[in-house]
Amino acid sequence: MNQLTPQEIAEVIAGAKFAHIGVISNGDPYVTPISFVSVGDGIAFRSLGGKRMDAIAEHPRVSIEITHYDGATGAWRSVIAEGRAMVVEDVNEEASIIQSLLHRYEESFNSLLGDSAPSLSKAYIIKVEFDGITGRSSGTFLQPKTRPGRL
Repeated sequence: MNQLTPQEIAEVIAGAKFAHIGVISNGDPYVTPISFVSVGDGIAFRSLGGKRMDAIAEHPRVSIEITHYDGATGAWRSVIAEGRAMVVEDVNEEASIIQSLLHRYEESFNSLLGDSAPSLSKAYIIKVEFDGITGRSSGTFLQPKTRPGRL
């Protein structure tokens, strides 16, 4: 494995359409996928109420995992970030994030994800400001490629 540069980390984040967020729910790890946008030194996403939101309210420290995998070559790049999740309270910031989400995922409308634009009611906008981030990639040059999860 190779360590990613800050530029490579930024490329993985910018190119990914989804990530996974890890939270602690009732003392146990709980991981779910999220659609997201980059915001400052972190990301933002939309979430309905439920287990994930209950966990964030109780334990706002989260971990975010973002991976790019090339099925043709087996090469992968993965980013792990840690930070504090918080509900966005400012209505202008919330509106800006919603617009960014709609713009980023507009090609998904009228697809298998749904017949029209998503309903934006009864949802929270969550921002995670990263305070730690690392990135790794599969081996390159003379090193053998490592498989996802080091299989």
